[in-house]
Amino acid sequence: MPALLNQLADELGNVKEALSQLVGDGAGDTVQPVPEQGALDVPRLLAVLKQLDDALARGELAESAVAALAELLPGKDYTALDDAINTFDFELARQLLTDLRNRYSHEELAP
Repeated sequence: MPALLNQLADELGNVKEALSQLVGDGAGDTVQPVPEQGALDVPRLLAVLKQLDDALARGELAESAVAALAELLPGKDYTALDDAINTFDFELARQLLTDLRNRYSHEELAP
């Protein structure tokens, strides 16, 4: 089990580094993307949220999903999720993912 946690910590470090490069500021501590209102690709967002939730349920981390969410989610939503993942609170991360899926599913249905 400790070897698995060490591997996960290494992978999270890779995700943090990748996100830092996406933002381009080099800090990597605070990623706060702000998608334009109305420009959100809700079907893609819902698919990525499910992909990450499924991975976390298996004890894995889908780095590509985390990177996509950094681009898709508003800053406050992404920051809360990122904080949960970075502190290895995967139960909280999965709850946040469920909440986001519920919220954006309703937005997809709204006219």
